Formats: sequence, structure tokens, C-alpha cells
Amino acid sequence: MEWSLFQRFPALTEGLPRIPLTKLPTPIHRMKGLESALGGGELWVKRDDMSSPEYGGNKPRKLELILSMAKERRAQTLITFGGLGTNHGLATAIFGKKLGFKVILVLTPQPVNDFVIRNLFLMKQFGAEIFPTKGPLYAALKTVRTLLRGNRHYMITPGGSSALGTLGFVNAAFELKNQVSSGELPEPDYIFLPLGSCGTATGLALGLKMAGLSSRIIAVRVYDRIASNSLTMRALAKRTMALLIKINSDIPQTRLSANDFTVLQDFFGSGYGAPTKEGEQAMKIANELEGLKLDPTYSGKAMAGFIDFVKKGNGRGKRLLFWNTYNSMPMDHVLKGVTIEQMAGAIGGIALC
Repeated sequence: MEWSLFQRFPALTEGLPRIPLTKLPTPIHRMKGLESALGGGELWVKRDDMSSPEYGGNKPRKLELILSMAKERRAQTLITFGGLGTNHGLATAIFGKKLGFKVILVLTPQPVNDFVIRNLFLMKQFGAEIFPTKGPLYAALKTVRTLLRGNRHYMITPGGSSALGTLGFVNAAFELKNQVSSGELPEPDYIFLPLGSCGTATGLALGLKMAGLSSRIIAVRVYDRIASNSLTMRALAKRTMALLIKINSDIPQTRLSANDFTVLQDFFGSGYGAPTKEGEQAMKIANELEGLKLDPTYSGKAMAGFIDFVKKGNGRGKRLLFWNTYNSMPMDHVLKGVTIEQMAGAIGGIALC
């Protein structure tokens, strides 16, 4: 269960205390059904949807270091941010409760659908205190008022995409390197994933370069361009590298440039959290042909970009890896027998604020 990054740089183990929340490495398999349907290229999937038996997806990798730091600082309450249906907020509620934290979620508007209602219901079931807001400025003001209550708080950046959280995906790149070296898959030419708060894509791109893999990240933008862009990725990579070198000065300096990744802009749709026709179709295809569970906000749009890339012939003769960042672990112990109407009733007016 040791991080692959720590195997490569053992000196990091003491400087980066970790609370194990994941079951690593996550599996990889070839998507032969999708290959037959689309034609062209070898298509693979990295099953980060199975990253934790409690709640999978990309968030547990980030929270392993973040929640360990919160414990080290003796925090009692975690405060974090996101849209109404935030997967990061739900993951923080689940793992925060497990570790004895109170969790406060400051949430901003997004289109309300069954996915959002389900996530809000789960957040409440796991004991999170929810502050719905009208926008980022209101979110900041509400957070300040909350902080004045006097408990020991630890603030987590949206998506867990701080330098500390991003290290979870630097490690994921070294994990992939080990899987390539052991023959589980050939080295991918391209790796597709959604680009939201930028921590996942940045960590992978930086980690690939550090690990000596030539795979190119293709990040499908799913959040507003002002925060989700190549400049944000490069700045976050710089902070992440500085943190690594601060802990272990022997780590070679690695810089991320705009030539190390591609950001696709064409699958965002009308706004954050707004489903797209292409995304919903991609979700259906991935589920029918490969049994993959995707969501309309992040992974569905990333799969739409992946499918479009293959259909246009860009993957011919190449190896493509889709990194599934969504949770596929069943939440039956909470959701079984509860209808979406009952969930909506349980969350009250939260989604309408």
C-alpha cells in the first residue's frame, strides 16, 4: 500500500505523512468493446473509480495527504468549496466523518439534476453542514463568518487541488509507470481526463515527466475557463515541485510547460455542471460497451472528448488511456430504497438557493 512515489524517493515518506484512504494500484484494462465500436487505436482505462472501497474516484488520492495535515494541525473542522453537486465535497464529508472531523461545505450554484440531488443527499447523510451560496463572493463571505465561530478549522481548496493534494496524482503517475514496467499495459501515447480545479491533470502531467514517461495528457475542460486553463496548471505544477524539493532537495527540478499537455475546449457546453448531448451519449456508450459509470459534470464530458478524438482518426496506431475519475463504488447502505423524490425532500431547499 506504499505510494509508488515514496518507493522512488524514500526520503519523502517522513516529510509527507499519509492517512491511507485508497486501495492502490487501481486496475487497468483494455476496452475492447469500445475499440470494436470506434475502430482505430488501442483503448485502455485506468479504474480510479475503484480507488477506495468507501468512495472511489480521484478525490481520495488527494485527501490522503490533506487530511493527514489537518490531523497534524489538530483541526476539528474541515471547510471546503465546490458546486452544489461537488464530488470533492462529498468525498470530504465521507472521509472527514470517518476520521472524526466536522465538515462544512460552502457550495456555489450549478444546474440541478438527479446527480446533484443525489450528491447533496449523501453529503447530508454523512453529516456535512451545507452552506448554499449565490456565487463565489457570497461563498467567501459565508466562510469568513463561519471561521469566526472559533473552532480549529482547516481549509481545503476547491477540488483538493492544493500543492499538497496535487501530489496524490504525482504519485499516480509513478504508479502508472510501475504498471507499464510490469507489463500490465504498454506506455500510453495519450491520457484523457477532465480538467476542473486542475489538480488531477497537473499532478499527472508533472508526475509523468518526473517518472520518464512520454505519455501526453489531454485534459478536457469541464469548468470555467478563468480557473481551468493551462496557466493555472503550470502555476500549480511550480508550487507542487517547490513543495517536493522543500522536503527532499535531491529531487531533480522538473518544469511543466504548455508543450507537455493539451487542453480541449470543445466539450464544456453551456456551463459548469450543465449536461451536454455529447457527454450523455458518451456516458451511455461507455456503460453499455465497458460497464463504466460516468457522471455528466466531469467524466462524461471527458469521455466525449476521448470518443471524438478516436472517431476523427487521431488515435489510429496509438495507445489511448482514459483515466476514470468518477466514483463507481455502490452507496447502497445509504441509498438503497430511497427514491430521487425522497432525496429531494430530505435536502429541503438547499438546491434552490
